[in-house]
Amino acid sequence: MTLSATALPASLLAFTVSFSLAAEAAVPEPAPSPEAFAERLHAETNVAGGLTADEAAQRTAASSGEVAARDAEIRAAAAAVDQAVVAFFPRLGGVARYTRYSSIEAPVLGTLVAADAPAGPLPSGTPLVNVPIRFPVVLDATTFQASLTLPISDYVFRLGQQHGAAVQSQAAAKLTAEAARRKARTDARVLYYEWARAKLSRVVAEAAVAQATGHLEDVRKAFDAGTSSRADVLRVEAQVAAADQVAVRARTLT
Repeated sequence: MTLSATALPASLLAFTVSFSLAAEAAVPEPAPSPEAFAERLHAETNVAGGLTADEAAQRTAASSGEVAARDAEIRAAAAAVDQAVVAFFPRLGGVARYTRYSSIEAPVLGTLVAADAPAGPLPSGTPLVNVPIRFPVVLDATTFQASLTLPISDYVFRLGQQHGAAVQSQAAAKLTAEAARRKARTDARVLYYEWARAKLSRVVAEAAVAQATGHLEDVRKAFDAGTSSRADVLRVEAQVAAADQVAVRARTLT
């Protein structure tokens, strides 16, 4: 037995038409395919000539002021080791000095009385000569001095410990520099992945906006058909607004 639409009661016919419209309105719009979403992510993460995490770490370590300071400490510690080694060598010293004094008149130290006669008693009437006693004044003074110092006691009590401390300080400076270099690289990688997460979060947020917008259209159609309430529409509109806010924030970060 076949029933036609004209044979049905008016109320049943109206219910059938309303149910048909509601069913059509409840059909969701097709969401973006996983292949399209994966292609979008691939386009964001595979840029020709783009910066990688390792490159970011290397550039950061090469330009870090902290790493440069630690490398300078290594060079200073190496110089201290060389200084401690040189302290073992005997020290040879020398001094050369020249002095020019002011010209002065030679002082008279005394007077000698002499006669132009042979040794022995002086004959009567022999003339005597007065001769002053003076020493010559040397105006130029030149000094040469050499010394050789061998620190025997320092070999036993000081130099060995000093050299060992310098070597340990150099090793500590190397470890500190390596720690600073690794920290710079690690921080660069963390910042890189934070940036990558923000960039990919933008793609996810935009996809969430598109999905929420499609859901809103479905709910509005269902509301027009009478199968959903106004509260459902407002709730989905709030979800769309929240998703759009997240997307705007993600765009700002990238």
